[in-house]
Amino acid sequence: MLMKAKNSHRKLLLDLNWGQALKQAPILGEFEDSLGTHPPPTAFVVKTTELNGLIPSTFAHFPVAYFRLHAGLQSMLAQLSSATLTACNLSSDDLLNNETYGNLNCDPGTLTFREAPFVDALNKAFGVGALLVLYRCADRVLLSKVKVDDAVISDFQGCNSCAGRNYKPYRIWPEEELAAVAGQTETVLPSSTWNDRPLVVVESLWRDWQR
Repeated sequence: MLMKAKNSHRKLLLDLNWGQALKQAPILGEFEDSLGTHPPPTAFVVKTTELNGLIPSTFAHFPVAYFRLHAGLQSMLAQLSSATLTACNLSSDDLLNNETYGNLNCDPGTLTFREAPFVDALNKAFGVGALLVLYRCADRVLLSKVKVDDAVISDFQGCNSCAGRNYKPYRIWPEEELAAVAGQTETVLPSSTWNDRPLVVVESLWRDWQR
C-alpha cells in the first residue's frame, strides 16, 4: 500500500486575478498562446518548476494540472476549489475501446478528463497524497489541492484493470450487440450528465516534453 505524505488540509491555496497570476508566473501567457487552436475547456500537466513564484514552496514536490475553463463555468469555479477526484471508464460507440477518465466532482457538476496524458502526474499524486490543480477561468486563477487517498487509488486501479489493453470487448459483449454498432464513431463522448449533475468534458492535451 502506498504511503501518503503529510500535508496541509487547506484545499484552496491561491485565488488571484489573471494579471496577478501572470506577474508571478509569466509562463502562463505562453500556455495561453499555445492553446490558440484548442478552445476551452482544456487541461494538461505542468512541471512545478514552470510555475516557480506561483506555487508555494511547501508544495513544490506536488504534481500540477492546468485547467483552462471557458467563462460560462465561472459559477462553478468556487466549488471546484474543494473538488474530489474519482475515476470512470467510458466505452467508444462501437464498444471496441474502453478508456479511463478522471472526474473532478463538486456540487454544481463534474469536470471529466482523459487519464492518458495525466498518468505520470497521477502516479506521483498517489505517492504524495494530492494533486495540485490550477484553474484559469476568465480573469480568475485558483490553485487548489485535491486529496488523493487509498479510495482514489483503488478507483483508478479498478478502472485501469478493465480499460485500454485490459479491455476485452469480445469477452464482454455478445456478437449481436457488437455487430449492431459496428462501424460507428469511435470517439469517446460521455453523456451530458454524471450522477444526475452537469458534466463538462475537458480536452486532455499532451505536452511536447511528454512525447
